[in-house]
Amino acid sequence: MDVGSSLAQAVTSQRTLDEMDSARADIESRLLLYLSHFDGRRKEFAGSSLRTHFEDLFSDDMVHLHDGRPMDKDQFRRLIRRFAEAGVVATLEDIDFYGGDELEFTVHWATDDTSAVMHVSASVEDGRIVRVVPSQETRGAFAAFGYSGEELGTQGQVDKKEEQACLILIATFACSDMAWMRDRLEPEMTFQLTCKIESKIAELQARMETMRVNRELEMDELKAQCRHEADELRRE
Repeated sequence: MDVGSSLAQAVTSQRTLDEMDSARADIESRLLLYLSHFDGRRKEFAGSSLRTHFEDLFSDDMVHLHDGRPMDKDQFRRLIRRFAEAGVVATLEDIDFYGGDELEFTVHWATDDTSAVMHVSASVEDGRIVRVVPSQETRGAFAAFGYSGEELGTQGQVDKKEEQACLILIATFACSDMAWMRDRLEPEMTFQLTCKIESKIAELQARMETMRVNRELEMDELKAQCRHEADELRRE
């Protein structure tokens, strides 16, 4: 192998290492930013910067083995929302990388009266965490806070009922102040449900505007007809 080829390979290898270091630093930075929101203060999850950092860190196809059972992103999102609302504190205790897309890290979760440590192995794909596997010793850590995988799995049924109730409220108050209703409901809704409510409100507003315009057109036509009949009477 000539000197030129050796130098080219060395440069390529260095670039690969630099890219891996950059990717690792990026994941670690986003993980720290995400965990920094768990500072002991109760907060809303929907529409918050915590929600933004959560979505940015975890893949849409992520799987978290909660208590040994697979938990998808929707279920994990509900769990994290509860942590945020409960004012849980999260502390990253250590983090190590293996290869370009594998890492292990340990997080200490705590409230005033509950504490649990979870050590996990994670895989990264396209810059986001796609798989989280807690260690055998710590996989039941979240159960210390009273959250079970089964409960989180059935939460979708509750969300459906909540959505139906909100749509009924929207229909009931369709003729009232839409901005007031939106402000009244939004803090209590999940992000997805809020989007649906906003869409429904916009749809109802559009319908009401169409009705208003149609009424104005009908009034204009009626006035024009009256003027025409008045002109006819004057001619007679």
